[in-house]
Amino acid sequence: MILHQRSIIAFILIFLLIFSVETMAQDSDDIEALVNQAQAHYVDKQNEEALEDYLKVLEIEPTHYEALHKTSLLYNMIGFQLEDEDEQHENYKLAKKYGELAVEHHPDKDESHYVYSIAVGRITDFSSSRERVRLAPVIKEHGEKAIEINPEHAGAWHLLAVWHHNASNLNFAERTAVRVLGGLPDSSNERAEKAFKKAIALDNETIIFYLDFARFYEDMGEDEKAKQMLNKAVALEPKIEGDEKYLKESKDMLASLG
Repeated sequence: MILHQRSIIAFILIFLLIFSVETMAQDSDDIEALVNQAQAHYVDKQNEEALEDYLKVLEIEPTHYEALHKTSLLYNMIGFQLEDEDEQHENYKLAKKYGELAVEHHPDKDESHYVYSIAVGRITDFSSSRERVRLAPVIKEHGEKAIEINPEHAGAWHLLAVWHHNASNLNFAERTAVRVLGGLPDSSNERAEKAFKKAIALDNETIIFYLDFARFYEDMGEDEKAKQMLNKAVALEPKIEGDEKYLKESKDMLASLG
């Protein structure tokens, strides 16, 4: 009788093991199909469809690296295209949430730190001067961490370029907040220019890199250099959803500079 019970238990355990292995294999197949589909949607500038696929991946595997960092990035990109500020803010908060999860589960990956840095930066668009100054070191820290992990991360170089530009040209309220909070990490326009050049050397086909570089040069009073950047921007074809907006802004800025 005891042997019979043991045989039944052994049979059940074997069945459960086989079932578990088959389930894992099916999940793996589902994840691969969803990731491939999401990538295709992203290339086709269908951000909402891509996001939906990555969220399905996370339902199966909540710590999946690509799904986490792409979900964060897509919430940022979708939010940026929205007109309603409340909807924008909600998207940026979700971007920050998934960026935090990416950093938590994959702290050794460049994209984790990159998307988290972007998300925090977007959140500051809705923050007080004091809060922007408080969060500025966080943005810089994670941007630099992405570059430390991957020195050829063009997006992270662009992010740091914008950070140095902004941190070196604060408005009155921000300068006041800096004094109250005890300062910011070192920044300079020279570092901003070098970082912009590095980003473009690594990726010379991204419109926003040239547009932000042009904004930098305009602020520096170097309109001719700004126009050079804008001429390069308008010569490019949109690659991802949102590029059309940057292309229009580049054309408008070029026209305003004469």
